[in-house]
Amino acid sequence: MHYGIDFGTTNSATVGMQANHLEYYGDESRQPYPSIIAIDKITGEVRDRGRPVWENREQLSESCEIISSVKSYLGTDKTWNIGTRTWYPQEVATEIFRGLKKQVSMYNGGESMNSALVSIPIGFDPYKRRQLRNAAANAGVKVDGFVSEPTAAVFKHFETVSKWQKIAVFDWGGGTLDLAVVELNDGKVNELNTLGYPLGGDNLDLKIAEWAHNKILKATSANIPFSEMPSGARDRMISSAEEAKRVLAAEEEVPIFVAGYGNLDAPQIIMTSQDIKSLLKPELERAVSYLEEVVVKAGLSVNELGCVLMVGGSSKLRGLYDHIEDRFDCEIIEPDSTADWHVAHGACLLNKIRGQYQLSQNVGLLLSDDSYFPLLKKYQAVTHKQHVQSFGLVEDSQTANFVFVESSKGIHRTLGYISVPSYGFLFEPVELHYRINKDLLLEVSAKSGNMGSDGIEKWEYAGLRFSYTLPV
Repeated sequence: MHYGIDFGTTNSATVGMQANHLEYYGDESRQPYPSIIAIDKITGEVRDRGRPVWENREQLSESCEIISSVKSYLGTDKTWNIGTRTWYPQEVATEIFRGLKKQVSMYNGGESMNSALVSIPIGFDPYKRRQLRNAAANAGVKVDGFVSEPTAAVFKHFETVSKWQKIAVFDWGGGTLDLAVVELNDGKVNELNTLGYPLGGDNLDLKIAEWAHNKILKATSANIPFSEMPSGARDRMISSAEEAKRVLAAEEEVPIFVAGYGNLDAPQIIMTSQDIKSLLKPELERAVSYLEEVVVKAGLSVNELGCVLMVGGSSKLRGLYDHIEDRFDCEIIEPDSTADWHVAHGACLLNKIRGQYQLSQNVGLLLSDDSYFPLLKKYQAVTHKQHVQSFGLVEDSQTANFVFVESSKGIHRTLGYISVPSYGFLFEPVELHYRINKDLLLEVSAKSGNMGSDGIEKWEYAGLRFSYTLPV
C-alpha cells in the first residue's frame, strides 16, 4: 500500500493506493482531517483532535487550549505552557499524524499506515522538514520523502497539463492560499516562484456565519453580536456556514438552520449562489490579484501562461472560476468535487512511481589559488549518497579552511565556510565528507587525518535549489 499525505495548515488529507485502487481517508464526515487539537488546561493532556475539536472549538476553549495551524510554527521556538507540561510544535504535529494514522486504520480494516510521501509548500525550509519528519516518526509514520505541493498537484493532473510549459497552480485550502508558477521542461518541474497568504476557507466560514447571524437578528429583532453568542451556538453556526459554502459550489441555494441557537427563536435562513458571490467578492478579487502578482514576480506576463490549475477545497467557491477567467486568457482547469484531495493524491501517485530531485545549481570549493573545485553539479540526481574528497594543506597553518561557493558562468558566490583544526604540516591530509540528506540539506563534515574525533568540524547549508524530475 502506498500513501500520500498533504499535511495542511488547517486540514490534512491522506490518500492511499493499492494496485490501481485509490482510497481517500477522511474523517467522520469524509472530509480532510482538521489539523487541530484540544489540550486540557489543567492536566496538559490531549482531550481530542480533528473534526470533533473543529466543530466544538468555541465550547472546548473554555476548558482546553485549542492549537491549530501548527505547520506554521514548525522550525520556530514557539511553545505552549499548558497545565503541567510544555508543548512544542513538533509534539503537536505528532498528534495530527496520530489522528491521520487512526483514520487510515479505521477505514482500512485495521491496516496501519507505516510510511508515506508527504507534500510540503515551496520554501518549507529543511529545519521545518526535519521537525515534520520527526513528528511523523513519533506517530509511527516513516516519511518516505518530501515533494512540493505544486509538483504533487501538477503530477495528479499531468495528462491534462503536460502540453503546456508554464503553469500557475492555485491552491486554496482551509487556512492559506498558496500560489506557484512552475515550468515543465523535459519532464522536469522547475518552480519559478511562489507566494502564500493567510486567506483560507476558515476566514470565509466565519464571514458566512456572521452574515447568517445578521439575517437572524433582522428576523427576530434581537440585538446580540455574534461574538457574544454562547460558544456552542457559534460552533454550530460556523459548521453550518462551512456546509453551506460546500453545497453552494454546485447548488443555487441552501438552507442554514441552527436548532437551539442561543436563546433566539432562529428561523431558517436561505443563502443563494448570488448571496455568496456578493458576500465573498472582496476575497475572490483579492485571491485573483495575488495570482497575478505571483506570475509577475516569476518574471512572466499572464499571457505566457498555458493554464491555471485550481486545487484545494476553497477553489470550488462559487464565482471564483469566473473571476479568474476574466483576468487570465489561458486554459483554466476547474476543481472537481475531490479538489481537497488533489495534492495528497499526487503525492500518493509519486510514492508509487517515484520521481527524483535534481540539483539546480553548481556547488563546490574555492581553492587557495582561486580555482574552482566542483562538489555537486547542476542537473545531478539527488541520491543522498555520502561523498568523500581528500585535500592537503599547502602552507604551515593551524587550520584548513574550506570556502563553499555556488558557481555560475565563472562567477562564484560564497555560501559558507568551515575551519578545520590541523597540526600545520605541509600536505597534511584533510578529508571532506558531504551529502544531500533526505531533508535536502547539504551536510558537510571534515577533519585532519592527523587529528582525532575531537577535530571534526560540521556545516549545514539549507539554501540548495532543486528541480523535480517526474516519473515516466
